[in-house]
Amino acid sequence: MTTHHPLGRRSAAEQARFDAAMADLWERRISFNQLLGLKVLSLKAGDVRVRLDMRPELVGHYAYGRLHGGVISAT
Repeated sequence: MTTHHPLGRRSAAEQARFDAAMADLWERRISFNQLLGLKVLSLKAGDVRVRLDMRPELVGHYAYGRLHGGVISAT
């Protein structure tokens, strides 16, 4: 029989390393996110936020200057 042991919380240093690794993954290692210029602002539980700057090459509707649906879906 196996016994389930819940994982303990990460220390502040471990959490900082994890957050940095996740930001690196989302900002640099996923090519599409890099192309979009996606930046991770927060990875806190219940407050995950990313940002990207509006650029003409991300526009999907030429007349209204709206972001392309793929860009919106990626964020």
